[in-house]
Amino acid sequence: MVCGYSVPYSRHSRTVFGLTHATIYAHPSRGGVIVLSPAYIADFTFLGLNPLNPPLQNFLAPSVRVEAKTPITYGLEAEDDFARRLLLLGAKWYDSEARFNILTEMENLGLWMAGENQRKPKDEIRVDSGWRLSEQPPPTMREKRRISIGWPSEGGGVWVAEYDTAWGGVDEEDNLEPPAEPGQEPAEWGLLSLAATMDERCKLLKDRFGAKFHADVREYKGYGFLNAWDWESNKHGEGEVGKLLSFEETVEAWRNSLYRIDAV
Repeated sequence: MVCGYSVPYSRHSRTVFGLTHATIYAHPSRGGVIVLSPAYIADFTFLGLNPLNPPLQNFLAPSVRVEAKTPITYGLEAEDDFARRLLLLGAKWYDSEARFNILTEMENLGLWMAGENQRKPKDEIRVDSGWRLSEQPPPTMREKRRISIGWPSEGGGVWVAEYDTAWGGVDEEDNLEPPAEPGQEPAEWGLLSLAATMDERCKLLKDRFGAKFHADVREYKGYGFLNAWDWESNKHGEGEVGKLLSFEETVEAWRNSLYRIDAV
């Protein structure tokens, strides 16, 4: 706790439930945080998790390691393996959990104007228990893109549907046009939450959302993070808008933001 604030991050979270959806986290050893939100039944099954009783903590949590009788080195390796699989579901790799929290708040509050690469005149608003909006770069294309992935149970390959979202001030010239309005995500996107299996999701993506099929995931060249684990930039600790921060670095940056604000 700092100056009356509780640290708003956790290095041990796996599954977090909100009012309307579940979110799955991975904490790779390279830094940053990988987040799939929302996460559906097919995603949990793909990851080998029980969708009705998913784990709340990851492989790095002391209680998990004690129960499994494994050393910390196993936890790091297992967490990295899980992170790679999470990326294959369309999860996003944020530079830090702070960056994820801030962008989520910004999207919910509408503080960036859709269609314009400008911020609304609320730059001094405090988000994520201390950060100023003016200290954050606008969301990148990868951070704001809506992506859904389907892995067929037979035949191999992967189906990918991706669209721009209506926030963040990034206009796309090459945006895929869904069967709703060009430039925006489909109004029926929520249908994907009803797919109980990956095969059902693949059918929806193909028939309703104009997904593209890739025989090999390495062929994918879109705005998603599917192949991010193999990017040279990520191997050297470079994130989407800056450095991939460790948990300790994230907390330190958050503390510094509080001190700057309290000093005003």
